Amino acid sequence: MLGRIILISILFYIIYRIVRFFQRLGETSPQKYQKRTQPGSKVMVKDEMCNTYIPEDEALKEVKDGRTYYFCSSACRQKFIQERKKK
Repeated sequence: MLGRIILISILFYIIYRIVRFFQRLGETSPQKYQKRTQPGSKVMVKDEMCNTYIPEDEALKEVKDGRTYYFCSSACRQKFIQERKKK
């Protein structure tokens, strides 16, 4: 009798582990296995109008006289263009 209880318990445990294994396969998100970027690995650039730093790939760009200027928003970019026209 005790042997049957132990055998049934082991069988239920094995079934439980198999079910959990397949549940975890379905739960895995692609983000879990993507390479994570290191903090500070993005190049930060300075907005010339409001003096904030933003990632280069997110910044708006304006090239004047061979120099590239970066902006956090179109409002800062427009303000820069207006000030350049005054000069």
